[in-house]
Amino acid sequence: MKFFLLLLSVIIGWSLQAQNVIDNKPVNIKEGTFYYYPQGFTDSYKMLRKGAIQKEYKLQDVSDDPLELKIDWLNDSTYTLRYVDGGNFKEEEKKYFRGVVRYLGVDKVTDSYYIYTRYSDSTFKKPMLRDTMWVAPKKQMSSRKLLFELVRTKTELEELETDKKPGFALLYFYSPYDENYSGTAKEVSMNNMDFTVIANGLSFAYKFYKEGFFQLLDNLDDKNPLGIDIEFGKSYYIKNTFSGLTKDPKVNFKLMDHVKGEKEFKESAFFETPKDN
Repeated sequence: MKFFLLLLSVIIGWSLQAQNVIDNKPVNIKEGTFYYYPQGFTDSYKMLRKGAIQKEYKLQDVSDDPLELKIDWLNDSTYTLRYVDGGNFKEEEKKYFRGVVRYLGVDKVTDSYYIYTRYSDSTFKKPMLRDTMWVAPKKQMSSRKLLFELVRTKTELEELETDKKPGFALLYFYSPYDENYSGTAKEVSMNNMDFTVIANGLSFAYKFYKEGFFQLLDNLDDKNPLGIDIEFGKSYYIKNTFSGLTKDPKVNFKLMDHVKGEKEFKESAFFETPKDN
């Protein structure tokens, strides 16, 4: 089952008119079939868009329960997406996801693809991610290597923690429950990649298959990103808190020491998405 951060893949960009710039062959971005290859992931997706509904299918598993999203077009080049149903999520998880609004705008449209930007809030001034949506599938994308992977269960996490020679690093994310932000969830980026969703009161973990310097950002214009030097065999605890307006909150990241981070991580509800779902 795909995890929620991948349901967030769609078109976005600066507030330009959505018009073709190659040979006067416009692509109707409001309806049709599109393909998406999110950076940092091996999975790829097919989007079926019709009217106010978009359905997302994982190309590697056509039997997977598709995600259903609601589209609201604000004008010809900007729109919002909201989760409706699908993806085999638990009801409590669906509650969080339905509270997340994705703000999207189109940068450029051609006869074979369009470029988009996703924004962090309704002002369309804080870009989070820029990427490409394709009109036809791209076969060469299947050779990409996985950069990181969600740890789906507590049992899996416990097994990974006992690995003596891991070819990966473990990143633990947790958000202590804050009643002022009850039900709040927000997408965040890493190194200009669509990364994950931070939800109030929830914790989760990732396996990272690449060493080096990474930055966590609330949006692409974030002036205070969290930088992490990732090394295999090490664990990193990242505490996430919300600030600002509840409608468009800012996510603040803090790298914790191992002892305190481990304690607070265990006090948060672990987000599980078993593979057999």
